[in-house]
Amino acid sequence: MNKEALIAKTKGDRINAAMGKGQKLVWFRDNMDTDEIQYDKQVENEVKKIWTKNELVLLLDLYLDRHKEQLEELQAKKDLGRLLSPKEALFLENVKTERKEAEMAGLEVPDLTSTAMVKYLRTWDGDLNSVTDIKLVKVKPTSVLQNETKPKENDQNNDISKITGMTVE
Repeated sequence: MNKEALIAKTKGDRINAAMGKGQKLVWFRDNMDTDEIQYDKQVENEVKKIWTKNELVLLLDLYLDRHKEQLEELQAKKDLGRLLSPKEALFLENVKTERKEAEMAGLEVPDLTSTAMVKYLRTWDGDLNSVTDIKLVKVKPTSVLQNETKPKENDQNNDISKITGMTVE
């Protein structure tokens, strides 16, 4: 591969990464004032200036469910025994990968817990060159957070119980 081709490939990769991040940020900008979330504190007819971490998690849940109708249509197609087109199969794989990433490590979302970031995101024009100016935080979906907060059984006590036949309290 010659030098010009390598530079063009690197530039294309950078643009694709910025477009993916930009599309996510545009979704959050356009949907951060949705009525689908029960906000902790919301004054009627007032523009929200800051989100709690819990509200940010709920907004992430909405983001992950944004393709719900399309997924149901594709699943109905599969149930009828139809083969999916390569484009549909790729779409399904991308949605699964995104959800898996969110559940394992969390997804980067705009930091709406900062008043300055909320103000910046509201006025942001979608310019990909300014994507790096938006501070992101990693957030996990509600389903993962609920599983993490469940008390885990004490493994050491279970091992002792198995060996001795006695229960440890």
